[in-house]
Amino acid sequence: MVFLFCLLLFLVLYTYLLYPLLLVFFKRKKLIETTHNPSLTIIIPAYNEAEIIDRKIENTIAVCKNFEAQIILVSNGSTDGTENYQHSRITHLTAATRKGKPEAINAALKIATGSVLIFTDANTLLSENAIDHLIKHFSRKQTGAVCGEKAFSQIEAAVSMENLYWKFESWLKEKEAACYSVVGAAGEIFAVRKELVQPIPEDTILDDFYVSMQVCLQGFTVDYAKRATAVEKPSPSLLDEYHRRVRIASGVMQWLITHGSRDFWKYNAKLKWQFFSHRFCRWILAPLALLATVVIGSILGMEQPVYLFFILLYFLFAFLGFLLHRIHLHYPIFYYPFYFLFVHMTFVIGYATYFFNKHTVLWQKAKRK
Repeated sequence: MVFLFCLLLFLVLYTYLLYPLLLVFFKRKKLIETTHNPSLTIIIPAYNEAEIIDRKIENTIAVCKNFEAQIILVSNGSTDGTENYQHSRITHLTAATRKGKPEAINAALKIATGSVLIFTDANTLLSENAIDHLIKHFSRKQTGAVCGEKAFSQIEAAVSMENLYWKFESWLKEKEAACYSVVGAAGEIFAVRKELVQPIPEDTILDDFYVSMQVCLQGFTVDYAKRATAVEKPSPSLLDEYHRRVRIASGVMQWLITHGSRDFWKYNAKLKWQFFSHRFCRWILAPLALLATVVIGSILGMEQPVYLFFILLYFLFAFLGFLLHRIHLHYPIFYYPFYFLFVHMTFVIGYATYFFNKHTVLWQKAKRK
């Protein structure tokens, strides 16, 4: 049983420590920057974004100053005035019934004219020259898509761990791209060759992940543009972060069951390794291994109290992190164990949500301060 305990602990350490370290030793040929000016279509799905939509459109026009770009805003069931927004530089598609982001994207695909499509969320603002940093990667023929970096506009103590998590994810994507390919892109800012994009199944929860993995399935890679930044406000509360992560976990299970088990065997060896290490280990093995570690460690602790001591110590630190969070105090030594436990708890709950058919393709809009 001690061996099993150590094996489970190793799986967690491999996921979060060993795999990232291994990526450092694998490097692809450096990108040679060349002039590349493809035609662009920028697709902005929106649901009730009246508060920010004018800033979003003006920001999008500004970052496209070096390109002739078609800008498509898709209001999917908006009722706050977003559906009535007008601007001479954009094409605005509206749908009275809210059916989800996949349908919004599919509607835009039907009229998109650009050879490169750029997806960006309505509640994010793009950094200056973000488009330039994305587009230069398409000078490499093997590149089918490019994802940018998600950043927060307010780095407060209350979101310090969320920020750290995304910094780790960004670093990991950078190293994965240097090795071979990013394994899944985020929808805040994401560019893809139009010919590689097919209509998204309407029940898809993780549309951005679906599109990016379809690119890999066709033999292309997903690059990472660190300086192409999409800035958004962080989750305003732990409850909003909880709902977001549970939805992601539900989408993860949906993708693994409907596509992952079939598509995995079609990837090349490098992508298989990256997908297994980053996604399967992070999504499935690490949460289950942590749960099993607690159970087995508690059993071992009956005879060797040292196991039980460290398990209880961890939960004590996590519980203190939660209590301190409730009064807006965030000490890393307590908050990080709490957030790590919180993230893996949402995975398990998200899987249950999917299996009990409680998931939805509609994203829950948080009121960000």
